[in-house]
Amino acid sequence: MKRIGTLARAGLTGHRLAAGKPTRRAPMQDMPARKGSWRGVAALSALLLGGFAAFMAMSGGDDPAPASAPPSAPARASAEGPVAPERPAVQMVNGQDAVKSGEAGAQTAGQPDKSPAAGWVAAREEQPAFRLDPLPQLPGTAALRGLMAMTGAVEGVLHASGGGRDDALIIGDAGQAGPLLRLSLYRPGSEPQPGGSFFVDVARRAGEAGMWVERFAPLPSLETRLGPVDVALARFGGHAGARSCVTFRQVRAQPDLRLSGWICLDGDAPPAPEAAACVIDAVRWQRDQDEPQIAALFAANASPTSACAQPAAGDLTSSVRPAGATRR
Repeated sequence: MKRIGTLARAGLTGHRLAAGKPTRRAPMQDMPARKGSWRGVAALSALLLGGFAAFMAMSGGDDPAPASAPPSAPARASAEGPVAPERPAVQMVNGQDAVKSGEAGAQTAGQPDKSPAAGWVAAREEQPAFRLDPLPQLPGTAALRGLMAMTGAVEGVLHASGGGRDDALIIGDAGQAGPLLRLSLYRPGSEPQPGGSFFVDVARRAGEAGMWVERFAPLPSLETRLGPVDVALARFGGHAGARSCVTFRQVRAQPDLRLSGWICLDGDAPPAPEAAACVIDAVRWQRDQDEPQIAALFAANASPTSACAQPAAGDLTSSVRPAGATRR
């Protein structure tokens, strides 16, 4: 075994053992390093450094991107919650579109912009275009009769080039507490005719009076002496407080007439929709010579099917029937 170990050591060291002489290990010499391996590492390092320098040279002119961009405006709004509107949002009923009166637009629902810049000038006449006759002594109409008997003013405007005319009876002050009545009779000319919905027209008219619409609930059409009209219950907000009102509108083709308005009484309860029929039935036209077609329309006798002819039992100005009720 000793001999085998000696031979093995001799093979590992590359030396031969002399016969009969003791074994002596030759000193180990360091293996010469491979010259090619170090040169490859140096070349690879130079290549990497050159590529990094070229990348920095190409991107050196651009500003470094921030670590995190600030959130966009919509993202901030969603994180902080919706911004409260300047005025109360409109609550709609029966699937109507909800908009604030300030967003209704200047031209809506057959009622154009009446500003002087749009070509409208004041109609200067001594006699108003129409007035309201006293309401008959019908049951439950005391509050409405009192409102219609109050002093009001009919304001008329003419379109300088188109020839259209709008006359509006206004009773009460929207800037103060108390009842309100507005009735507008617009006869279009050749001026541009805007379109729009019943609600949009009411919202714009309310905005002109310094109010806004908080609630709007359309009801079935109402029969009047001029035929069926659109009606809705509306709650107006304003600096003088909230008002519950009934609003109405009719668009006719022959003769061309756009009738609209609202009735607001004291208290939180809105007038009954039949109050609109009573106001329309009471219109007395006074421009017979200038507008004979409109005069003939209002000269017709009151219709026996008018909702004002046979009011419901109780106070007409405070009772509100369900939206599906028939009023004939």
